[in-house]
Amino acid sequence: QDIIDLGRRVIDETSVKSDLQVLQLSSDHSTSLPEEVMRIKAEHPDDESSILNGRVKGTLNVTRAFGAGFLKQPKWNDAL
Repeated sequence: QDIIDLGRRVIDETSVKSDLQVLQLSSDHSTSLPEEVMRIKAEHPDDESSILNGRVKGTLNVTRAFGAGFLKQPKWNDAL
């Protein structure tokens, strides 16, 4: 079987061969998913602003990102 990465493209099912199957291989990591919001809040129970206005620390919509060091605890920034 071949796997084709279609990213976020929408497939017009009328133009696809009937023997193809579409599988979602990954999921979004954003505050639009309740389970991601619950995960962040569970990992940071003492930080009431971990999710603020539907965003991580009121800034980011994505919940897992490289380069968001300014949102990390100071001890982790100091290690860099």
